[in-house]
Amino acid sequence: MRSVAVASGADRERAVSPVIGVVLLVAIAVLSATVVAAFVLDSGPNQPPPNTELVFEEDTDEVTIVLRSSATIEGDLEIRDDDNEGCETWSGPIEQGEQLTVEFDSCSADTSELRIIWLEPAGSGSVLIETYER
Repeated sequence: MRSVAVASGADRERAVSPVIGVVLLVAIAVLSATVVAAFVLDSGPNQPPPNTELVFEEDTDEVTIVLRSSATIEGDLEIRDDDNEGCETWSGPIEQGEQLTVEFDSCSADTSELRIIWLEPAGSGSVLIETYER
């Protein structure tokens, strides 16, 4: 006669414990990956930079910047000089046809280039959108 071993209730409970541990470990790994992915994907600018067309009209000691784009620029434009120092800030929203006059005296001495920097409205990013050389 053959004898057949029947598993007792205690043996069945011991087999469930490793399965629960593995399930919990996988759940923690998935949750950690989700949190890291959300942080990494949210770290960039919230809005794309505006598609702008700026026209520069230079006079002897100043330059007038005119927005020719049909789209409104949300956020501010900061005008910086060669040394990356701020000369002027053009507060948005900026509509088509609006203009800003920047005096070269408001920038550092011997400025040969102006950089137009778009500042995102939420304050989380900035993008160089145009340069102007004298």
